[in-house]
Amino acid sequence: NDIITNIEEIVGGYWITYFIKRNKVLILFDGLNEISSNVKDTAILNIKDFINKHPLCPMIFTSREYNFINYFNFPLFKLLNLSSESISKFIINKGEIYYGK
Repeated sequence: NDIITNIEEIVGGYWITYFIKRNKVLILFDGLNEISSNVKDTAILNIKDFINKHPLCPMIFTSREYNFINYFNFPLFKLLNLSSESISKFIINKGEIYYGK
């Protein structure tokens, strides 16, 4: 299965494909460091395939800093501690940037 098929199975519908193909959804790959070593190579290949098929779809990848490997050669950012209010403002502002008010 590819990533889109897996997402469709989890969220229950093909509508996600519509939004992904139109770059209207932000994909969050959270916890890359948590992928089991026995499936890590396959997972990385699947993610690389997804990136190649949907290069304009906005994506965020998260991982712990310890033993981090930048498999995708993306720019790296280290997050500092934020207050709950700062987090909410960030999410709202990013939504407005990508999707308008």
